[in-house]
Formats: sequence, structure tokens, C-alpha cells
Amino acid sequence: MSKADIITRRIMSCISPEDPKVDKVLTNHEDLELAMFMSKTLVASIMSFTTREKRNKEIEERKRLALPMEVDSRRYFLQLC
Repeated sequence: MSKADIITRRIMSCISPEDPKVDKVLTNHEDLELAMFMSKTLVASIMSFTTREKRNKEIEERKRLALPMEVDSRRYFLQLC
């Protein structure tokens, strides 16, 4: 875990992806393998989060739109009676 902390600290010391310090974030193949694992895991987590957020927004939107439709259906039913 300390290797991951070291890599993370090096990354966080960069002010942007174009920062010259980026060249010194990884120093050996062990760093490379760990960084690739971290990168893939973060990408998977980002995708999961954004998908979940999008799904939650769609559900909320459907709930919001469903309420007036139910009210309209009741009004239409009452008009028929």
C-alpha cells in the first residue's frame, strides 16, 4: 500500500497532466504495473459512477413525469364518469 501512496503523492504534486513532474511519477516496472492497475480501477469506478448517476437521474425524471400523467389519467377517468 505504501507504493500506491508514493505514486499517488507524486501524481498529486503535479498541477496538470502536462506538468513536467509527470515524467518522474513512475520510476520502475513495479511502479508501472501498480499505476496501470490503479488507472484501470479508477476508470472502471468512474464509468460505474457516471452510469449510476445517469440511471438515477433517469429514474428521478421518470418519477417526476409519471406524477402528472397519473393526475391526468384520474381527471380523464373522472370526466368519463
